[in-house]
Parts: sequence; C-alpha cells; structure tokens
Amino acid sequence: MLSVTYTVTMKNNQLKIPFSATYRQRVVRLSLATACFVLLSWVAMNSSFQSHQLLYDSANSTAISLTKFMALNAKTPLQEKNKPELNALCNHIAEDEYVLAATIYDQQGIQIAASDNWQSHHTFGLLPDSTPGISKLKTPFVEPVISDNERPIGFVSITYLTQASIATSHSNFHDLGRQVLLMLVITCIFTWQLGRGLKLWQINRYIKKSSEQES
Repeated sequence: MLSVTYTVTMKNNQLKIPFSATYRQRVVRLSLATACFVLLSWVAMNSSFQSHQLLYDSANSTAISLTKFMALNAKTPLQEKNKPELNALCNHIAEDEYVLAATIYDQQGIQIAASDNWQSHHTFGLLPDSTPGISKLKTPFVEPVISDNERPIGFVSITYLTQASIATSHSNFHDLGRQVLLMLVITCIFTWQLGRGLKLWQINRYIKKSSEQES
C-alpha cells in the first residue's frame, strides 16, 4: 500500500503545472518581447529614412540629367547667339511637369533665354502658402555650358519641384508601410491566439493525467 502511494506521489510530482510561469521565465519572456519591439522600431525607422532618401536621390538624378541634357543642347545655339532656338530649348525643358522654370545665361551671368513661365517663377515668392498645386519646396540645378575647346561659354539653370516629383512614390511607400504594419498586427494576434491554444492544451492534458493518476 505504501509502495503504491509513493509511486502515485512521484508521478504527480513529475507533472509540470502549466498554470503559472516561474519568475525567471517571466523575465526571459519580457526581455525577448522588449528586444523584439526595439528591433522592430529600429528597422521601421531605418527603412522609412532610407526609402525617403532613395526618393529624393532619384528626383535629384532626374533633375541633374535634365540639366546636363539642356547644357549639351545649348552649346551650339549659345555659340551662334541664336536666341529663338535657346528660348525654344528652355520651353521644351519646361514642358516637364516638375520643371518650374528653365533659363540660359552667358559667361558673365547675363540672362540670354528663359522659358515662358519664368516670370511666374520670378514672382513665386509673393504667392500665398495656400496656393493649390504649387510646392514651395523647389531646388535649383545649374550646369555649365562647355565649348568644343573646353572653355565655359555660359550656364543653364533649372528650377525643379523635388517635393512634388516624389509625391506619388511617397504616397505608395506609405501605403506599403501601412500594409506591412497590418501584416505585423495580424501576425501578433495569430501568435497570441496560438499561445493561448497551446496553454489550454497543456492545462487539459495536465487535468486529464491528474485524473488518471488519482483514479
């Protein structure tokens, strides 16, 4: 009789009670959760910064390419002092929806040609902040015009609406970020429910084995 009682007691002691965790287990879980939260926050902030920087770099590359293209095409008419052709070149560059103005100067800095919308750009600083469709976050790009004998004969200038040019891509990046955040929230909820299900399974298993040993 004593042997049977001792055997049942030993089996009961071998069963791990799943109702509560030890202090050490709680500390480990809290540390892991904190580390995951800090890592996730760092990845989110770093990714956001890099994506914004990528958009600005892409917009600047586009503006620089337009400026260099304009400088190359302005070389011959600038040497010939062909003002109508220079004005046509400025208007052609200004057809880009994000080019606010395009101008050409000689080597003394005297304006030779400009796009038709240059005057509106000249008075742009007088516009109110609430003017719709116009961004005040503009960037000037300047490129020298070099002759065949490697001498500067003038320079071209383009005022580019950098912020407006990245608006669509910026919105797409934020939409993608919200989708990723939603996926993380769904994953957290699924993991939490899975943990609750495993805990319930452990409790039912413990109760079942306890009932079998007591009987």
